Amino acid sequence: MLKWKELLSKFSSPIQRLEKYMVKQGLIKESDTKQYREEARDAVKEALKNANEAKKPHIDELFNDVYDEIPHHIEEQRKELKEHFRKYQDKYDLGIFEDGENYPFK
Repeated sequence: MLKWKELLSKFSSPIQRLEKYMVKQGLIKESDTKQYREEARDAVKEALKNANEAKKPHIDELFNDVYDEIPHHIEEQRKELKEHFRKYQDKYDLGIFEDGENYPFK
C-alpha cells in the first residue's frame, strides 16, 4: 500500500493532467483555465444549492430499486424506520420529504 501511495504522489491530479494536455495541444489557453475553474465551481455550488432545496424522495424509495422482491429482513428495517418516524415525528422535519405532510407512515 505504501508503494502505491508513493507512486500516486508523483503524479498530479487527473484534472491537472488533462488541463496540461489540452494547453499543450492548443485546445485551451492557460490564461483561460482560471475562468473555467471558477465557472465549474459556481455550477457545482448552484447544483448543490438546488439539491439541498429540493424535496427528498419518499422514504420508501430507500428500499426500492435494489431487489426484485424485498427480502424479509429489509422489509423489517422499513417497518422499523417508519415506526421510528411515527414515534419521534416531533423530532424530525418530515416536510423535507415528498408527500411529507402525509406522515406518519402507513
